[in-house]
Amino acid sequence: MTAQSAGLPCDCRERIDAQLAEHNTRIQPFFTLGSNRVGMPFGICTAQVEKGRGKPKAMSLFASFCPFCGVSQKPKEQTP
Repeated sequence: MTAQSAGLPCDCRERIDAQLAEHNTRIQPFFTLGSNRVGMPFGICTAQVEKGRGKPKAMSLFASFCPFCGVSQKPKEQTP
C-alpha cells in the first residue's frame, strides 16, 4: 500500500526511511488520536528546559506541513 492509497498527503516518510535504512535508521513515527481522526504527523523533538517540582513539562510539537516537500499534512476531505 502506498502513502497516497492510504490517504496520506505524501510519501516522503517512506522514501526517507528507505534511504535511512542503509544507515540502520528511520524516522521516529508518532501516532495521534483526536477530534474523531487518527494521524501520523511528523513530530518535532522537544526537551524540557527547567526541571523540578512545579515546572511545566515539555510539550509535543507536530509539523502542519511535510518538512521535506512542503505538502499540507491535513488529510484530504473525502466526498461521498
